[in-house]
Amino acid sequence: MKFFCGSYTKLGGKGIIFGEIKGNIIKSNGSYFLPDPIYLILNKNRDRLYSVSGNDNGTGGSIDSFAVEDEKLRLLSRENTIGKEPCHLCFDNDGKFIYTANYTSGSVSVFPVTENGTGAMIQHVCHEGKGPDPARQKGPHIHHVSFIPGTNILCCVDLGIDALMMYKQNPETGHLTFHDRFDTPPGLGPRHIVYAANDMAYLNFEMGNQIGVLRYRAGKWESMQMISTLPPSYNGKSITAAIRLNHDGKLLLVSNRGHDSITVCNVLDDGLLSLRGIHKTSGHIPRDFIFIDEKTLLIPHQDSNLDISRFDPDTGITKTGELPLKGTVCVCF
Repeated sequence: MKFFCGSYTKLGGKGIIFGEIKGNIIKSNGSYFLPDPIYLILNKNRDRLYSVSGNDNGTGGSIDSFAVEDEKLRLLSRENTIGKEPCHLCFDNDGKFIYTANYTSGSVSVFPVTENGTGAMIQHVCHEGKGPDPARQKGPHIHHVSFIPGTNILCCVDLGIDALMMYKQNPETGHLTFHDRFDTPPGLGPRHIVYAANDMAYLNFEMGNQIGVLRYRAGKWESMQMISTLPPSYNGKSITAAIRLNHDGKLLLVSNRGHDSITVCNVLDDGLLSLRGIHKTSGHIPRDFIFIDEKTLLIPHQDSNLDISRFDPDTGITKTGELPLKGTVCVCF
């Protein structure tokens, strides 16, 4: 299985690594130097890779597109996001436009998808406001963008203002217009959201170390449940990072940076969650993870290695192989 991994060059990483997994062996097939590629996605045909780079020249970060050619990447386009420190991106439903979440400036940038990657930015939407935490919430900080399934509504998760901001997309022009706002509990700092069956969704709160269970009904979000990602006895510092469902949607996993663990929850028939276990990972700061199969995880640790691990929701996570890489923060395949 071939994969791509983003690594912070400011922490000694190589940029985008293209690697391969055979059994428990992980190897690197090369790299492409790009300053701090914080998030990566592939198109549906898997022949184009898109990255956001947090490197800032004073006017914003960049969105970079690459042609995937055998064992190498060929740069197709690089466009300025204007918004500072882009940290996430997504396609629209038709794959005609791409949207970036710009963390520091709290904004969304819109780009058309072209044969040569992406065109120049066509819209820049800025959030306003702040949250109660003076250190982390002095202003808006969009951390995630995605379309609510079955709709043309873009959901923007804003850690800085404790809100989900929704925008209606014009599928012909790609432009966004304000649709609605859903306020989350103050000071918890929502980070990423994943969508499940029956209009359910799961939102991890980075600063609050919690998972929120939401339902999208009649065009409105409803809060259904909150559950902690940390053991009651833990008093150290920790923040959440990645949130993912397994392949059949019956398990929800969230990584914890600081406690250095992955929280596992059962997804019940009604969409609510029950805690199944909190399992330590082999490295420090598990920034992301993906399922290779139901029993295997690929985990980039920001302060250690890229690990392949055996996953059992009851007994834990056991490293079976590793690739020594610095500053790894995201993976995709």
